[in-house]
Amino acid sequence: MDIIYEDEALQVVRQPGASPFTLITFADLTPRPNGRWFWGGGIAARLGLDAIGVVAKAENWYPVASVERAAEAVRAAAQPVRVGYGYSMGAHAVLKHGRRLALTHALAVAPQDSIDPAVVPEDRRFHRFFRPALHAGMEIGAADVAPWTAVVADPWDVEDAPHLRRLVALPAVVPVPTPFLGHYAIWLLASTPAIEAALQRVLARDAAGLQAVLRARRHRSVVHAARLGVAALARGHAGMGERMLHRAARLGAAEAALVGWRAEARVLRAPRIADRIARLEEAGRPEAARAVVDAWIPQAGDAGLLAMQGHRLIGRGHAARSEPLFRAALALDPRLALAHIGLSHALAAQGQFGPALDHAETGLSLDPAEAGGLAWVGILLLRLGQPVAAEARLRAALEMEPRTADAYLGLSQIRAAEDRPEAARAMVEQGLRLLPGHPALLRQADSLRQAPPESVAARDNPAPAPPRAARLPAPEAADRSWRQRLLAAMLAGTLLALAGTLLGW
Repeated sequence: MDIIYEDEALQVVRQPGASPFTLITFADLTPRPNGRWFWGGGIAARLGLDAIGVVAKAENWYPVASVERAAEAVRAAAQPVRVGYGYSMGAHAVLKHGRRLALTHALAVAPQDSIDPAVVPEDRRFHRFFRPALHAGMEIGAADVAPWTAVVADPWDVEDAPHLRRLVALPAVVPVPTPFLGHYAIWLLASTPAIEAALQRVLARDAAGLQAVLRARRHRSVVHAARLGVAALARGHAGMGERMLHRAARLGAAEAALVGWRAEARVLRAPRIADRIARLEEAGRPEAARAVVDAWIPQAGDAGLLAMQGHRLIGRGHAARSEPLFRAALALDPRLALAHIGLSHALAAQGQFGPALDHAETGLSLDPAEAGGLAWVGILLLRLGQPVAAEARLRAALEMEPRTADAYLGLSQIRAAEDRPEAARAMVEQGLRLLPGHPALLRQADSLRQAPPESVAARDNPAPAPPRAARLPAPEAADRSWRQRLLAAMLAGTLLALAGTLLGW
């Protein structure tokens, strides 16, 4: 194996073989080059394929400038018939650089068209890796792809499907759907015979044959059975879901993986339950909504899930209905900061500012490095008529994190109550410079433009704030990082269980 090109972004290696074509692979997000390995190299060696592997040195989505520089070496080493193959980030590269590398055929599994938040706002998995200078114009066009390109992806997956819909509009792209596999579609190709059969169909430009190969693999796949089981459980079809998980066990899934998949299904089902509760409330059926809450609380069995769905209900304007979820979460885990903050929001939205402050301060004591929680305590102190204490908390929140929207809102309200409209507007404008387009800050700016100047009498005798959720900052700003950390921890357990099963195959 020889390194034929390397720069700061990627490494390209050549593994000679006896095949009449060259397989050119791009590694996915996590592997890094070492000069002795490339994605698909083991299978290529077992099949005796002539192969070239491109491996990124970071989560960089194979930038155009680097691949352009590598292209001469790749084209010189490759045979005239060239098949590109990649998964996820690597699949994007197979599509984006198909013509650049003179690929004649391509197999892209679960690709991203782009990771630009402005282009694919629906898929937030990889937004953190987007760099405008590096990735401007990274979306894939008709002039980029190989003359015959198969895209294997799940048309129902909430994150992969938007990319598939964009890509199938390109004339050279042939869709090969893998329903209910989500981003796990690659496991249908996780064997030497499967890759050999798939490459034969790709070289023949036989989309129907490729679909048949993958369909046959699905019936024997642990992952396919598991994904169907998770999808069914997440949609409330318990009998079907358990049957599919039992099938996965018969096919070789470990018990730890089954536990992880059931936990994943509970995570996915929880927002559906919260949305159902909200729809019942909005349809004027509070008793039915209460019945769903009462039935789901013992089923959830997880404080984090209960708390997250309580926040989801608050976000939809149903704070009163969220209160039992937070109380149930605290019964399971009295030290869950997410639940204390959520209960604080639920109580404040019902005008119970004193108890709301107690829970907010408890949540903050459990997670003191949270600027959003500190700002929320300041907002509640302001509602309780303690502007001096409120301002101290709000300013401390800004020192901790200058992009804390609630802090700008609260300080603006304090300045407005002091008959200082210019200072109130300046505070909102300062927040908007750091958080352009923030809805709550824009609403505050609009209200300051429309409101008449406040009198000294009104300032000295402020009316109590009405107990309406609309007068309070939305809970998302205060609790986003709590929710993210909790969800990441829960999903990490699921993924570790899954990895244990997959690595044991």
